[in-house]
Amino acid sequence: MKYLIVFYLIVLDLTCFGQDLCSEASNKNSDPEIVSFVDRLLRADMLNNTYEIIPCYQIPNFEAELFQNTRRIYYNPRIVGRDLKRLSFSKKTITVTTQDNWSLLTILAHEIGHHVNDHFSPINSRLSPHDKELEADVFAGSLIYKIGGSLEQARLAYNGESEKATKTHPGRIDRITAIEKGWRRIDSLYQRNKISETILHPVVFQTNGKGKLYIDNNLINEIDVNDTISRNLTAGFYNIKFISSVNNIDTFSKRIKLVNPESGETISDTKVLLDIASIVGVREEKGRSILKQADSLRKLFGYQSAESKYREAALLYNSDGMFMLGNYYLNGFAGLSKDEKEAYRWYLRSANLENADAMILIGWYHRFGKGPVSKNIQVALEWYKRAIELNSSQAMLELGHWYRFGGDGIEKNDQNAYEWYLRAASLNNLTAFRVLGYAFKEGSLGLKKDLDAAKGWFTRGVDLKDPDCMVALGEIYLEYGDDKQKGLRLIEEAARIDNNREAIFALEGIFSEGKYGIAKDGNKAIEWVKKLIGIADYAAYNSIANIYHYGKGVEQNILEAIKWYKEAVKSEHNGHDTYLNEDARIICYVCHDLQKLGDLYFYGFGDILQQDFTVAFNYYTQISGNTSREAQRFYALALMYENGKGTIKNVEQANECCHE
Repeated sequence: MKYLIVFYLIVLDLTCFGQDLCSEASNKNSDPEIVSFVDRLLRADMLNNTYEIIPCYQIPNFEAELFQNTRRIYYNPRIVGRDLKRLSFSKKTITVTTQDNWSLLTILAHEIGHHVNDHFSPINSRLSPHDKELEADVFAGSLIYKIGGSLEQARLAYNGESEKATKTHPGRIDRITAIEKGWRRIDSLYQRNKISETILHPVVFQTNGKGKLYIDNNLINEIDVNDTISRNLTAGFYNIKFISSVNNIDTFSKRIKLVNPESGETISDTKVLLDIASIVGVREEKGRSILKQADSLRKLFGYQSAESKYREAALLYNSDGMFMLGNYYLNGFAGLSKDEKEAYRWYLRSANLENADAMILIGWYHRFGKGPVSKNIQVALEWYKRAIELNSSQAMLELGHWYRFGGDGIEKNDQNAYEWYLRAASLNNLTAFRVLGYAFKEGSLGLKKDLDAAKGWFTRGVDLKDPDCMVALGEIYLEYGDDKQKGLRLIEEAARIDNNREAIFALEGIFSEGKYGIAKDGNKAIEWVKKLIGIADYAAYNSIANIYHYGKGVEQNILEAIKWYKEAVKSEHNGHDTYLNEDARIICYVCHDLQKLGDLYFYGFGDILQQDFTVAFNYYTQISGNTSREAQRFYALALMYENGKGTIKNVEQANECCHE
């Protein structure tokens, strides 16, 4: 499917520009200046350039397409190349002078809008061609605002459009209305942020030499303009905070001047470009400052200490503060009563302020019908889609999972899942790297097993120092014998990153069991696991106990095992009631270790440990959840009740144990 706007009033049959004409184009050597232009235009909306920019002479200007899981934008070099190169701009501000320039930008923004709105995805298959065109127009209008275009300039591309709608495209009035909607939406955000006089303006200078910067004849700073130029070329900003209100970029530019420090003369060729879309009010600046304080308090002293600060940030319309306050109500942190309805209310407020994480949560609520809302798959998808518009790799990942496992209104579809994982991975989502790596390693998601591809995905995570990817790649080297020592080094490196739990337990298994042909060394396994004491106490204590109990790479030592089992029980007993309330069907780890202690004292262990039925009975009767050896425990209790060993003789109780 293609989405196309006809430029220069050329009336063309859209069917002439089918997929084959551009997709099979042999010349894919894109003009680097065109690619750079598109890249900077995308960054005006804080989007990464994940597209292929490809020349195609069979189209009138631009087209968007998803081709073999690759997002593409085609351009006709004869039509748009020359005009596009004439446009110069910094990160978010473009100097554009002619009607044709603005029309060209709107058309390109429209095609980008098809990708941003994910119009090629099966999720949007229910949308009509008109709906997709209008959504792309809304995006185009918002992007034109962000690069400094007026409402009139945003409308120019549609001046020559037909008043009548076609099967594929809406009529002119509907398209102009959509453009205006996008433009006004961003303008309303800007106007809302002008409630305070104190405003932070990112300003870019284009000049030469050194000078003194003045705003309204007040000296702001002395700057090395050569350094500023360097940063300008890489789309950097020179930030200045001052008291003012701004209604017009041109007027504001006249109030700024750069003065030669030696002659005192104004440097005449200085240009000031103002990114009006990023202007923020002092209220929002204060909200960010308070949020930073809250985050620091939480990390240092826990959730209790930070609640009031998160609430203060939330009341200043800080979306992250609202999101965190939702977490407080959802989990009952800081003494608040658990209140899913109140949590949802704060998440919704945060989502409406463009917080992608909150959008995902609101989508989750509607997907499963949780909290105060009923199940509504279409609404859920809309929220995920809004998060994706903000380039949320987590939302892409969630959709990948949804398609992978199916259910809740979506059929299982490995291909769609794979595409969403690819999109998330294109934004360096570490979980997506891992999912794709394991998919190729195991041959899942409808993919053929491909160890080289698996290594490639895990390596991308390793390059970002992700411990899970290090472990996964290390295990491939160990399992398939490519380089066992390299594999072991990778997992050890992962374990040293904040004492990573998964990596340490991977090493514990390797050394205590001699996995992958590595020599058994229980002492080395224990040395690694001890690093988790204070982090994952129960699991660490239990692991060490098992190594000593069963002599895994060390000499069997029952007394040492008993010591560590007792530590495991002690560390986890506080959470035992929580386990019983949440899910008594699964194995209770505390109960499991209580039974191990009971069994050791019930049977004894040669000369090392004498039988002690009283101690055994005490451990057995503390068990209130499931273990993997239920029958053995009830058999032992029946014998003790029947014979009065370790407890008072009670035949009736013995019979009850026999029936368990």
